[in-house]
Amino acid sequence: MKVTAPVNLPVPFTSNFLLGEESLIPTLPLYIRNIALMPPEPSVKVSALALASLYIIALAAVPSLNIISESLSAGDLRSSSVFAAAVVSALNAIACYFFLQESLNNKVQKRFSLTNINPFRTFGAIARFDGLNVFLMVFLLYSISTAVYAAIWPYFTAERFSWSPGMIGLSLTVYGICFAFIQGVLVQPTINLIGRYNTVLFGFGVEIVAMILIAIITNGWFLIALTPLASLGVIGQPALTALMSDQVDESNQGSLQGVIASLTAVSMIITPLSMTWILSQFSNQNSEIYFPGAPFIASAVMLTISVCIFLFWAPKKFINR
Repeated sequence: MKVTAPVNLPVPFTSNFLLGEESLIPTLPLYIRNIALMPPEPSVKVSALALASLYIIALAAVPSLNIISESLSAGDLRSSSVFAAAVVSALNAIACYFFLQESLNNKVQKRFSLTNINPFRTFGAIARFDGLNVFLMVFLLYSISTAVYAAIWPYFTAERFSWSPGMIGLSLTVYGICFAFIQGVLVQPTINLIGRYNTVLFGFGVEIVAMILIAIITNGWFLIALTPLASLGVIGQPALTALMSDQVDESNQGSLQGVIASLTAVSMIITPLSMTWILSQFSNQNSEIYFPGAPFIASAVMLTISVCIFLFWAPKKFINR
């Protein structure tokens, strides 16, 4: 498998650094949570719920831009999907600025200071809360293992199934639709039915099974059929985040979400380096073992370790939650 790097490789790294795109991932759920705790104000709640719905729908719609990009690849418009995403991001920023209200109560807002943006200080403050050290370790291992999808999916599917960019985009679109349904419909009923603790175990267990199956199947259409099961695994992450959030007072919720974002960023550093290396070692036709699914087996093992830590070291008071 040969991967060609773009000529202006520093450009995407610089843009990601400037955008800080991972900051939205923990901030949006926190905003929705704060809105849900506010006194009834229909206009504000409708705005927040609309934002959440559009964000989830985007998870399904955006990957299909790969298909558009592929159809335009014969000309000089291969970056059109990137420009389209930039336009949508700009419209999103404008809408947020003019229509969204502050969700955090003035009484628990912290004044901005340079000392408060020190990440090590934030980690230290959050780590003092009971049980959070274990949960943060579990979250980090979970993030590293599940980031395998974003890190190697195009390379893995191209190597194993000879998929085109359009087919890869289609598979991501299917995943996004399933993800939207699970996050929007199944998460809260599952938590209400079996509790947050068991929802974490259920989601992680499904994720492990899905990773093993993805690693061993050899038919691309079977992989598409497996997508609903793979996406069902994400049901554990909101429950884990909720368990952590319950342990932190209102004034430190932002700090907790910042730590979660930092751990997610760390996983996006570790996983691409490690999993692409594993893929390259097991995708070489001259190697003793040809097994492109090896990164998913490695991720399944890491997630199993995460489950063991959660089972044996998480505070027992959370079992009934």
